[in-house]
Amino acid sequence: MTDVEVAGELVARRSRAGFVPLAVFFAAATAGYLLLGVNGVYGAWLAVPGAALFGAGLVVTVVMALRAPSVGVELRLDAEGVWFRSGAGAQWEDVEEVRITGMRPRWLFWSSLGYRVVAFVLRPGAPAQGRAGARWQRALQRRWYGTHLLVMPYALTVSADDLAAAATRLGGVLVVR
Repeated sequence: MTDVEVAGELVARRSRAGFVPLAVFFAAATAGYLLLGVNGVYGAWLAVPGAALFGAGLVVTVVMALRAPSVGVELRLDAEGVWFRSGAGAQWEDVEEVRITGMRPRWLFWSSLGYRVVAFVLRPGAPAQGRAGARWQRALQRRWYGTHLLVMPYALTVSADDLAAAATRLGGVLVVR
């Protein structure tokens, strides 16, 4: 039982740890542009905008990481179904399966570095409650994952295995890996 599992439900919040790889990437890219610019490998016309761009990415990532615990509940699995912070969700009887897969499209994420996506696939014709994301975003997610009800657990306080176990326990849903 994890620290986020209470009385027959699983609650997932954002995790600061999920932002660490992104922050390291932005910090390394910023430092790289600055060092290559100072040593004359890049001209100032490339080093300054590159460092500014990746430095801005670092600032945004740090701010998001600091705000992460205060966002609240990102995802809740309970006896009724699965519910997202955006208001989207579905009853368990409408969920056909839970898919745990790598990131898509495969041609772009040929190596997902262990990052997983947990998708709650609905039965044909079953309505999802609420909407998560813009129309074009939902269409792409349906094409790539079979649903728009999905989450990437690397940024949450629970793992893909925790979500799969909770879906099986609470909703009796088949998990496909």
